[in-house]
Amino acid sequence: MSIPFNTLFLSLLLIVSCQPNEAVDYLHYETGEKVDLYSMQWSTDSTCVVAGGKAWFESTILITNNNGINWRKIELPGRCIFSICKSKNQDIFGCGIDKKIYKISKNHSSTVNFGEYIFFRSMDAWSDNHVLLVGGEAFRIGYIYKASLKDSVMKPFFEIERELNVIHCFDSLRWMVAGYGIVLTTENAGMKWDTVDASGDHFMDVSFIQDSIGYLCGAGGSIYKTRNFGRTWNVIRDASSVFTSNQAFRTICFKDENDGLVAGESGIVWKTNNGGKDWTAWNNLPCVNYYDIQYNNGSFWLIGSNGTIISIAED
Repeated sequence: MSIPFNTLFLSLLLIVSCQPNEAVDYLHYETGEKVDLYSMQWSTDSTCVVAGGKAWFESTILITNNNGINWRKIELPGRCIFSICKSKNQDIFGCGIDKKIYKISKNHSSTVNFGEYIFFRSMDAWSDNHVLLVGGEAFRIGYIYKASLKDSVMKPFFEIERELNVIHCFDSLRWMVAGYGIVLTTENAGMKWDTVDASGDHFMDVSFIQDSIGYLCGAGGSIYKTRNFGRTWNVIRDASSVFTSNQAFRTICFKDENDGLVAGESGIVWKTNNGGKDWTAWNNLPCVNYYDIQYNNGSFWLIGSNGTIISIAED
């Protein structure tokens, strides 16, 4: 008996794209906030800053000094904060829809205002005098700004017809940015940019475990890895393959070259313990949109929509 090609193809596709599922133990942290939370940074093993808000209406910053047991809200004027970062001097900065940079500390926070609205999506900082911000709108507008808090100056120095969502500074000269279908690197502080061999997705997040080794994920479900400061990327998960299911990834985090998480919309959270060769979906976590993952002190921490903060301890 012959099997129709279409039936055989669909059966093979179902088998190949099938994803192992399992439940996982996790802790859920109550903060009293129901806004979307987009970015987090640990300043010590027990102190963490989380930022988010309500788009055009509210900025939210939460701080814990006891590993998530209690959270304190910092009142700052402004719109939603999409990104926070930690400089090499251990200072924590934030940015978002406003053309502002927030400087956040355990006991004091301040704001430097550089003008009217601009849509910043990500930032990284080498020092107070070397803060880089990227953003964009409608997939086809992208820009990079450089700011100095010491001099209260912010200037644009690069524009591209692609929305930008990610920036990472290796040092004061070498940076990488990524966004809608593009990854760029520079080795001379942005005087010259090189397009690298990663495309075909709307790239949303990057995670570096060392300066040279990092992981990149996209909203279409692709995952890439670099071993040379982002100059070249190898495909871990090819979202363009007919045998690969589309997944709306928004964030990725590896603690080393074996163990990592990728997460995204509608409760997607996947775990690998072999460098991305195989993935297991955790199917009992809150069904929210996850926007950031950080690894700290033996646990993966995830934040997302509706004020969600959870942690998952290593096995």
